[in-house]
Amino acid sequence: MTNTEKEKDMTTYSKDNRLTRLGRTPIPIEMWHNKHWSTLAYLEVCEVDCHGVVDWDRITVSERNWYGLYQARSTLAKGGFGKDGADYGLPVRTEPGKSLIYKDHCEVDAIMDMVDAGLVLIDLPEVSEDGGYYIRPDGNLYNRAGDPDPADGLDDSELLPYATFRLTREGREVVARLRAHKADGGSWAAFTLEGTIR
Repeated sequence: MTNTEKEKDMTTYSKDNRLTRLGRTPIPIEMWHNKHWSTLAYLEVCEVDCHGVVDWDRITVSERNWYGLYQARSTLAKGGFGKDGADYGLPVRTEPGKSLIYKDHCEVDAIMDMVDAGLVLIDLPEVSEDGGYYIRPDGNLYNRAGDPDPADGLDDSELLPYATFRLTREGREVVARLRAHKADGGSWAAFTLEGTIR
């Protein structure tokens, strides 16, 4: 199977084909703060070193808003401190040098903001040749596929634990600027995207 054929069998989420949750308010790139930038850099590491597979134990996930992802995390990562990931919120920049915490958002919402901005693509698992299962990145089969009836409880957000993530050309350019900023001693919070993206 060629890469082109493979891409036809795969669902990819991008800024033109969005995966989101009800009630999520996208945060524009001009307002991104430390959590957005550090998560974008982490996704680049996942793409380069881990074939696009994200370790969800390293991401703040809201059980309330991204239940399928939350359940895929290890017991230790879930904590048990009684606080949902969205309760911590995401810091956003309101003006130069000032920020506030955007409640009811977690780092998964930040990833969706990156998709909305055209920096990240999400590839959901492929469907097996017989159409009966999804194929996880590790090659193992996962649940039934091809059934338009959501009775099995699966929707695309529940397939996210087995998705792969990749940066677009624009995403790689932004990460290159971000890494240069960090190499020069800058912090995640102090980074601002100057100029245009090619």
